[in-house]
Amino acid sequence: MPRGALPTTRPPARPVLALALCLLALPVLAADMPDWWPAQMVMPEDSQIDDVREIGSRIRMLAFRTDQDAETLLKDWADRLEAAGYTVDWNPSNHGQPSFEFEGEAVLNGQAVSTRCHEACVTRLQVDMTLE
Repeated sequence: MPRGALPTTRPPARPVLALALCLLALPVLAADMPDWWPAQMVMPEDSQIDDVREIGSRIRMLAFRTDQDAETLLKDWADRLEAAGYTVDWNPSNHGQPSFEFEGEAVLNGQAVSTRCHEACVTRLQVDMTLE
């Protein structure tokens, strides 16, 4: 830089980053859910999606956080899935955390799992599916 020249500065990226983080924290609406998500698995109003993955043409994964009780939410989902003709099997081997496996309609197999309580005891759930 020549002597006496003022350094050029770029505007800070922080406002853009803050906006992006705020958009990520918005509640998930049913219309925002991926088309492969079973309609019977109604997301809580306070859901915050952490991760959505589509691996190849058949494997899907969605992880989210909510303040709702994991066991109550999973029980509601299991009841709704069974009423729609899905097969649901509760999985007691998830280290004491509620979880179930399911299959039906376009889902060859799937699993809904609650993970341990972290970060101020927010419920975190993950749903993995293999589509037909």
